[in-house]
Amino acid sequence: MAHVQNFAARDALLEMLRGADELAAGQARLAMESLPADIQADMLIEMLAWDSEEDVRFAVRQLGRLRQPKALWPLLQAMITHQETELQVEILKSLAKFRDARCVRALERIAIRSGGRIQTEALEVLNNFSRMLHSRFIRRCLDSAVDRIREFAFVTAVKQKSRYWEKLVGEKLKREPLEAVRSKTLTSLRSIRVRELWQAVFDLSLNDPSFTVRLNAVSVLQRIHSNAVCAGLVKHAFRDEGAKQLLAIRLLASYLGDSKIRAGLYRLYERTQTPAVRLEVLAVLGERAHPETFRFLQSVVDGNGDDAYAAALSLTEILRESDWDTVESLLDRSREVPGPVRQAVLYWICRLNEEMPVPVPVSSRIMELLKDRDRAVRYMAVRAYARIGRADPFEKLLTISIADPEKSIRYISYAEAVLLAHRDPEQLCKALPIAYISSQLAKPCAQLFVEVSVGHKTRMRDIFKQAFEILHGGLPDLQDRPWKDSALFPLLVNMVRRDASFFIELLQEPGWNSREERFLLQILAASGIVRYEGLDTAFLARAYERAPGMLRTEYLEFFETLKYPHSDLSRALVRALEQTPDVETAERLESVLVRWLAPQAPDEERTV
Repeated sequence: MAHVQNFAARDALLEMLRGADELAAGQARLAMESLPADIQADMLIEMLAWDSEEDVRFAVRQLGRLRQPKALWPLLQAMITHQETELQVEILKSLAKFRDARCVRALERIAIRSGGRIQTEALEVLNNFSRMLHSRFIRRCLDSAVDRIREFAFVTAVKQKSRYWEKLVGEKLKREPLEAVRSKTLTSLRSIRVRELWQAVFDLSLNDPSFTVRLNAVSVLQRIHSNAVCAGLVKHAFRDEGAKQLLAIRLLASYLGDSKIRAGLYRLYERTQTPAVRLEVLAVLGERAHPETFRFLQSVVDGNGDDAYAAALSLTEILRESDWDTVESLLDRSREVPGPVRQAVLYWICRLNEEMPVPVPVSSRIMELLKDRDRAVRYMAVRAYARIGRADPFEKLLTISIADPEKSIRYISYAEAVLLAHRDPEQLCKALPIAYISSQLAKPCAQLFVEVSVGHKTRMRDIFKQAFEILHGGLPDLQDRPWKDSALFPLLVNMVRRDASFFIELLQEPGWNSREERFLLQILAASGIVRYEGLDTAFLARAYERAPGMLRTEYLEFFETLKYPHSDLSRALVRALEQTPDVETAERLESVLVRWLAPQAPDEERTV
């Protein structure tokens, strides 16, 4: 029947749709979709008058899909005929798809007279026709007692893009009681061309009790650039006082490209005696780089007045790579430069990209400031020194970490050393001589080396070899110092306790000479570990049997720290006991064997 396009076939299809047989009705609905759109629309319009809500709902949805102009008035009539809320909502959704201005007046009446979901949906549909709505309707909505209608009206009025509506919105916005409506209106603004709207937004940014509304109002004034906004800001900035003036100055940052605005701010700074205004002007001038602004800020800094620090902060915001001469002059200790100014410049250096090189003259100035009398300057100098990438950063930073009288500077020096060690582990070995010379560095150095090296075998092996060279004559001027009393020995012992398996593997590697092997055994013995999981006792037995006399003694000291039996080691020590002529060695061998072979009581000794 769907293919027979005549009135008889159409009527038969409608009868199937209306019939009690659900299966036949479903097939008829599918078949209807193959008909031409105008024929479908005629059938669906007829279905709007049926009693079955399900059939009417189907007809409404299909008419919205087809968007045939002939269906517009039948759908509006259905809004009156059918009073079910869900069905009326469906009709409004279908009407929204038409985008036909002929339904606007009817939707206006529905929006005003209805409530709840129907009113909300009608307003949503009317959003599509904001430029076609009658002005009386919008004004009536602006005065409505219903919050959602007022919100719709404000947004619609803003979309009209005319001075009349901007003026009206400005007048109404001041008296709007609901925070959500004020906020929605502000976020909908795209232009400000009249004084009334500008003043309303500016007043909201200062005086509205809601933080959200104030924030949205400031955002509007920052993103909308117009003559009205600029004129209002200039008036408040140069002729007003108090909070209005400060806010206007802050918002003028968006207009610093105008030479008249910049000149006005320079004059305002020079004539005003209000500290808050002067500081605000300096802060705003740092928002945009310009040669005139650079010279003005530099003159304030050179004046060494109360505002020098604020001017320096703004100056660092607009510094460029070509301005290193200015930076060097501000860091020069021979000049009378206030400490806060140097702090600002040093902080700027700390914020530079790590890949940007710092010129040698500036680096030299930073090193001089490490001894400055001002502790705040020294603090920032330490941070900047860690940034400039010297070849010997650990030596200087670790020395400061124990020598500076200020606790905060000692702390930041060590913290910067840790950060550098993580970024450049290869520099770690350069700090080993410092750890050897100064017993005061024992704890920070051990903590630094353990934190950065444990778990990294190459780093730990390099540190071990470098420490051995230092402690056994690698540095001639340090040979007389008892190496077990130095900071390096507990450092290595701590590393053993954190990663004992690595040092056991290190002991089993070929190529060690007897002095290095003794050194490693002494460190293992001093660690206090009594049980090593996966220990190759057969290797230790062979190593002990082939070791010369002094090295055997070190092996025995290591064995004495172990408190459990090993069959391979036990047999090797028994053979050694039978063969040794030395009474003292024999007694030590017997002591180890008795401890190993005696019943072992549970203990809480260190086990790794």
